[in-house]
Amino acid sequence: MLVDRVWLRAMSKRRAHLDEWLRDVAPSADLRHWPHHDQEPFAEFRDRYIGELADADHRPAVRHLRDFAAHDKVTLLTPHQGPQPQ
Repeated sequence: MLVDRVWLRAMSKRRAHLDEWLRDVAPSADLRHWPHHDQEPFAEFRDRYIGELADADHRPAVRHLRDFAAHDKVTLLTPHQGPQPQ
């Protein structure tokens, strides 16, 4: 399952061989770009992300993921968001 808001440009959906693309389980754009590379800020990132997932808009997607995981193994994929070239 891909967990990201945007599709990878270099990968076709057919070649990806994913069961699902869960946009609504991914962190928001603001949170994705929020600096969380050090250990201390990562704890705050985690707390903010959990808060987003608890929001009513995300509950159906989180419930779907939990239901899927109750019956099958799940691997969540998200692209690395490293520094952008200048």
